[in-house]
Amino acid sequence: SFMLVAAANPCPCGYYGEGDRCRCTTGQRLNYLTRLSGPMMDRIDIQLWMHSVDASKLTAPTECESSAQVRERVVRAREVQRKRFSGDGIYTNAMMNNRLIGKYCPLDGGCRDFLRRTVESMGLSARACMRIIRIARTIADLEGSPDISVLHLSEAAGFRFLDKTRRP
Repeated sequence: SFMLVAAANPCPCGYYGEGDRCRCTTGQRLNYLTRLSGPMMDRIDIQLWMHSVDASKLTAPTECESSAQVRERVVRAREVQRKRFSGDGIYTNAMMNNRLIGKYCPLDGGCRDFLRRTVESMGLSARACMRIIRIARTIADLEGSPDISVLHLSEAAGFRFLDKTRRP
């Protein structure tokens, strides 16, 4: 088991999404993305689009959660997961197989309907669907919520960025 953190440019020139700096055609961008292995990308849990940040925003004071507060939420969520899986031989949501997802991630009708529509509209694989549920369970744990909600699923689906951009 390992954690992979990777980065890639959004297009051949690297400026797609940065105003008018990108000169790539839609075809060039799509061709560039197809160089990323679909089966490999399907196994990456979280895929984010990162924009460049204006230098003035980097130094401006902000009202946000401190690193210590984030750390405390993560520690609490990890403890919840450790207790949840104490008899299952695993210790994090990411390690859940389909049987454990069924056991620990029950979805109400609204959640099931939302997930079905999301999978259909984004053309997601079964593997990607299970990853969304695992991530939604983690988001719920970070919020201290015992149940997965549509909002948790929506946030988790938002982390499947490349699934949305790879479709023709």
